[in-house]
Amino acid sequence: MNCYATLAETDEHELRHEFFDFNYEEFGRVLTSNIAVIASICMGLKDNMVSGGCIVNITSSAAEEGGFATISYNASKAALKNLSKSLANNFGPYNGVRVNCVAPGWIPQSKDVVAGNAVELANKLTPLSTYGAPQDVAQVVISLIENPYANNVNYGVDGGITSSYLMYLLESSDLSGSETNELMKTLIKIIGDAKESVKSKND
Repeated sequence: MNCYATLAETDEHELRHEFFDFNYEEFGRVLTSNIAVIASICMGLKDNMVSGGCIVNITSSAAEEGGFATISYNASKAALKNLSKSLANNFGPYNGVRVNCVAPGWIPQSKDVVAGNAVELANKLTPLSTYGAPQDVAQVVISLIENPYANNVNYGVDGGITSSYLMYLLESSDLSGSETNELMKTLIKIIGDAKESVKSKND
C-alpha cells in the first residue's frame, strides 16, 4: 500500500497558497513525492510480486476537485488515480497483480483538527454529517486486497462529500419549505467577503 503524500510548504513549513505564492521547486517536490516516487515503487515491484498480489494506492477526494491553495496536491492525486489505471492495465496481463485506489475524504489527523472550523463545515456538507477515521480507510484497503476480482477500482471513502454540492442542498431545503433566506444572505456575504479578500491581494 502506498499512502505517503505531501503538500507545498512555505519556508516556515506552513501550508503554501500556491496561487498567490507559487514556487516551482515546491510544486515539483509535491509532484515528485506524490506521483513520481509512487510510480517508481510500483514499477520496482513489477518482477517482485506473485500472481494474485495487489497494489493499493491512496489517492484522495481531492483527485475529483480543483484546489484553491493546494494546487499541486490536487493535481498529484488526480495523476495518481490515472497512473493506477495504467498500472492496472499492464500489471494484470503481465503477472496477474491487481492495482486499486482508495480515495479518503475528510479524515482528521488528530483531535485538534477535529475541533477546527474547516472540519466542522466539512461534516455539515457531508451527507453522513460526520468525519471519517483511519480504520474506515483500512477496512476498504483490506477488502480490496482480499477480493481477487477487484482491479482498477477507485474506492471513495468520503461519506459522500464529493457528491454533495452546497447549492443543491440549499435548493432542497428551500423546496421543502425551510426558511433559507437569511441563511442564503449570510452565505452570500461570507463567500463574497472571501472573494474580495482574495481579490485584494492582487490590488
